[in-house]
Amino acid sequence: MDLSEPYAICNWAKYFSSEQTKLHGLINNAGIIPHTQQFNSLQWELQWSVNYLAPWLLSSWLKPLLSLSDGRVIHISSSAHHSVFGRKATINFDDLHFNEQPYNAWTAYGQSKLALNLHALRWSTVHPVPIFLVHPGWVDTTIFPSRVPKVLHSLMKPLLRHKGLCTIDEGCQPILYTLLSLDIHSHSGRLFNQFGYYEGISKPMVGWMTQSPNPLAEDNIAAQQLWQRTQLDLEPFLPN
Repeated sequence: MDLSEPYAICNWAKYFSSEQTKLHGLINNAGIIPHTQQFNSLQWELQWSVNYLAPWLLSSWLKPLLSLSDGRVIHISSSAHHSVFGRKATINFDDLHFNEQPYNAWTAYGQSKLALNLHALRWSTVHPVPIFLVHPGWVDTTIFPSRVPKVLHSLMKPLLRHKGLCTIDEGCQPILYTLLSLDIHSHSGRLFNQFGYYEGISKPMVGWMTQSPNPLAEDNIAAQQLWQRTQLDLEPFLPN
């Protein structure tokens, strides 16, 4: 499906729900960082649409199937929900889609990832289906070489490994843990990682379950405000 378009998500979710009777886990993994400002057909900023609104909408549609099979939702967050390239993540409620402020790809990315954290925080208080956040680490995906000249990539990798760059297999481990662990249901809404490297913090946060260094990520008032705003925006696309 096209995760930037709510119509496409609704149509896919209706089809999937009509064909399936069980769903044990939903991993909302898709994430983009377009370096130029882009919008979907509703004129919603593309990162906000794919990184945040799509998981919100898809989780809402598939919640009944997850409920029937003791399933769970997993959001892939990022250290960017705290800060990225000196830009502290926040939610600009007055200009979510960068219609007024100058667009910056990393500011938009941090906002979308912080929004995922707030969604999980609020979901955990209103739905019985458990939800978990995962910071997989600084994973060596295609996002990384797009920011570094190819000729330097192999030369820099040993240094970057020392700074926290991990392989895709390593990045999958905390995702698999939250998907398969049998003893974390009581920790719905929490953030999990193995090694969390956060900007401005000298030592990595080590351990499966950690507290976000961004106090806004655990702000229940902000989570409720964002939930209400998102419900209003997505109302035409939500299941009855």
